[in-house]
Amino acid sequence: MRTIEALALALTLSACATGGVGPGRVDALWRWRDRDVALAPSGEDELSEGARRGAAAGLARGGVTPAEHPAPGALVVEARALGERDGERIGTGSREVARAIGGPVEGAVGLLAYGERALTAHQVRIELVLRAPDRREPIGGVVWEGWRGDEPAATAERAGEEAGEALARAIVRERERMVTRRVADERMVLTPTPLLLAPGEIALSDDEVVLVHVGVGVSRWLQVDLTLGGVPLPAAGGIAYAGDGGVAGAGGAGAAVVGLVAPGVKLRVLEEGPWWPGVSAAYDLVDVWGAALGGGSVGILGRGVAGAAGGVAAGANVPLNVFSFAAAKHFADWFQVGGGSFVIDDHHLLPQRAGFVAGGGTTAGTGAGTSGSTVIARLPTALVPYLNAEAAAGQYFRFIGEYLFAPGDGYLTLGIRTLVPLGRRVGAMRAGGSWLKLDTALVITGYESERTGQHRTTALPWLGVGLYMP
Repeated sequence: MRTIEALALALTLSACATGGVGPGRVDALWRWRDRDVALAPSGEDELSEGARRGAAAGLARGGVTPAEHPAPGALVVEARALGERDGERIGTGSREVARAIGGPVEGAVGLLAYGERALTAHQVRIELVLRAPDRREPIGGVVWEGWRGDEPAATAERAGEEAGEALARAIVRERERMVTRRVADERMVLTPTPLLLAPGEIALSDDEVVLVHVGVGVSRWLQVDLTLGGVPLPAAGGIAYAGDGGVAGAGGAGAAVVGLVAPGVKLRVLEEGPWWPGVSAAYDLVDVWGAALGGGSVGILGRGVAGAAGGVAAGANVPLNVFSFAAAKHFADWFQVGGGSFVIDDHHLLPQRAGFVAGGGTTAGTGAGTSGSTVIARLPTALVPYLNAEAAAGQYFRFIGEYLFAPGDGYLTLGIRTLVPLGRRVGAMRAGGSWLKLDTALVITGYESERTGQHRTTALPWLGVGLYMP
């Protein structure tokens, strides 16, 4: 037992040597931008009272001085000390499962639970919650966690002050915003939205098993992305993912693989307002290669080329400049409609080892034209407009629809996005922590059969997983 206590104490001291503001978020406050901010009465315990005193000073230092006599309808900040069970990592359910398994698993989980209890017993954890009079759920909040020290009340006051300043700065910033960015809002299944990853947020995703995308929020106006991998194309009219919300495809019979690498940047152009949409612009350098490029006409939607008739030699690469523009408007907190366009240009920055055939068809795998065809050095610039819409059902489900106006035929996407919170979630706001994203969709497209000349429709199942880390 002494060994267990020593391990738990070491964990406590190493984790609690410092303290600071941790998980937190504030919703867009445009609808409450003219409201006073007031402090709610504190609880009866000493820590909550100290946190309230500190919060008053911190709010004022951050630019939001609490009103002494707030008008009706004021925003209210509640300060309270969190209990030992709030945000527990090793909960009752985990311990019961470990007990059923028994053996070393039960011992290990028991040790972790004991260490966590020792940790929280030596902590001060203060939460500030922001509430609006017409909302049941909090509209903002922040948590401070740190070492209790010799004077817990003084630590709580310092915690309230630091948390109050952080909350005030967020309130000042969010008063000018109409839209609350939610997890995975920067893209739908195949098309982008004007929203960006939050500063410091990292998104990792894998679509259709073998295509990996990494996105990083650099600032409020800049996001950087990298996509690489390859996707099997099941048949003519098949598609593959390319870049931050796009698809690549090559017409031709049978299954083949398109590979790609796509570094890019995304810029916020205009913040969404009461009467105008949000707008963003992005650039991706997309290099596509693979045997599928020898199978007929080349078509890349989203971050690529669409409808450019032509064939290329098998295994050749096609580097492309891809510009995307997105605009969207929220007509309710849970519903947004958007649109935009992809502009795909083949004035390549990287060396290109491919020739194209336009006009008369191709000979698969050679790039040679048939009668009446013309060999061209590069693909013509393509414009691919799109529309999209999304309806949110609570925090965990989104219903997505997209339509890309590809030359000749359109691509319709119908999908459901499921979001699952991971890890510890602390406080009434349940802010912070990572999220798991699961996209399940059908991408429906039409094409003309090369054998019969008839118009056919295919439906490609789409599966994507992602991890969002603040």
